[in-house]
Amino acid sequence: MQVSFEVQRSGCPTISVMIGGTVVEKALLDLGASVNLLPYSVYKQLGLGELKPTSITLSLADRSVKIPRG
Repeated sequence: MQVSFEVQRSGCPTISVMIGGTVVEKALLDLGASVNLLPYSVYKQLGLGELKPTSITLSLADRSVKIPRG
């Protein structure tokens, strides 16, 4: 895995990552996060197989609630 690091003007660091032959550009880097999320489009690109059902819901800082696909 290769990683490059960049800090945007907004103060939110992003990274570019190559996993196998797939490049993910401008991924948000949050060193304080305790939840790891992967966009579904990246999941499909990586060909990781079928998702397993989950009953998790995520309450975000802006008070929105997200339900992951798997």
